[in-house]
Amino acid sequence: MKILQLGRYPPPYGGITVHIQRLTDLCRQEGIECHVLDLYRREKPADSFPPFVHHFPSNEVQELFDLWRMLRQQEFDVVHVHTSTMGRLVWMVPLLEHLLRSSGKVLTIHHGDFVGAYQRRRPIQKLLIRRAIRMFDAIVLPTVELRDAISAEFRHIARRLEVISSFIQSEDLDLAPAFEPFDEFAKRISSDSGLRGTVLISGFGFRYYGFDLLAEALEILSLRGLDFGVIINFYGSGDVEYKRRLADRMRESRPTLVLEDLAPSDFLYVLRNSDLYVRPTYVDSCGVTVYEAMMLGVQTIASDVCTRPEGVLCHQTGDASSLAEQIVQAVNLGLSQAGVSTMGNHGGGAGLINLYRSL
Repeated sequence: MKILQLGRYPPPYGGITVHIQRLTDLCRQEGIECHVLDLYRREKPADSFPPFVHHFPSNEVQELFDLWRMLRQQEFDVVHVHTSTMGRLVWMVPLLEHLLRSSGKVLTIHHGDFVGAYQRRRPIQKLLIRRAIRMFDAIVLPTVELRDAISAEFRHIARRLEVISSFIQSEDLDLAPAFEPFDEFAKRISSDSGLRGTVLISGFGFRYYGFDLLAEALEILSLRGLDFGVIINFYGSGDVEYKRRLADRMRESRPTLVLEDLAPSDFLYVLRNSDLYVRPTYVDSCGVTVYEAMMLGVQTIASDVCTRPEGVLCHQTGDASSLAEQIVQAVNLGLSQAGVSTMGNHGGGAGLINLYRSL
């Protein structure tokens, strides 16, 4: 079997890019030939990427010809397209329709607000998105909530909808042996008797990840004499001014460490050694880091905006007081004592491989 994935391959590191990397690794472990066509122009030298990763060319004619030849000469059994809100991809659909030859086409929608973003688009963009959806044999949604939203909005487009987690479980997680900025910060927190531990939050630098909600919840808890050090990990693009204001707000009231664009091994080290991981998102499509935190045995709190794995403490979406109460609950249960060392069969890797084979 030969698979072609369309999406972004790391670096840069982020939710979808790491998912594509892990899914590619899983395919190759299963004896499936897997190529990736990165829809963004290459930012690093070609030899820094594996040979099965292909990029949209720059202005060099030879690169364009090589890409065209690869797409035309290789026949793929399945083409798997990954998208967030189908922004730039929507203009490529007619081209991809003619270039890609395969017996099966799969689309994964990774953004929990896909329908909302669709409803805000111009009529011509909506038309192209509906045309794109008709092109695929199966559409993968990471949560039941997103599946139901897609079903309601595109009810006249009969397509196979599959709910499969974006979390690709690995038996051998690559954790860095140390990460000095975090180690120094954690040592500082542990030596301060007035602090109860470290709280980690991560995501793109946008409001819907709930950074401000965490700041508000921590301010509520400070009035009750419960204080924490905070680690903020930003990745990928974001609102630069929003990130600056958030960091300033956090630093004014508590010890704060701001990190950006960590490699997965460094981030997993930070996650494993934090006392509490919080994901207070207003929209969500899965929350892969929630699954990673649970797998690593880290106490985890997340909004109830979508289905969460068993063991996660859920707060009411958008409610800072509810989030504060769940932080108190986490303290009462014992920080860093989630008691979950494996996510069992929660990973979506097997489901995706089975989907490929069914097509």
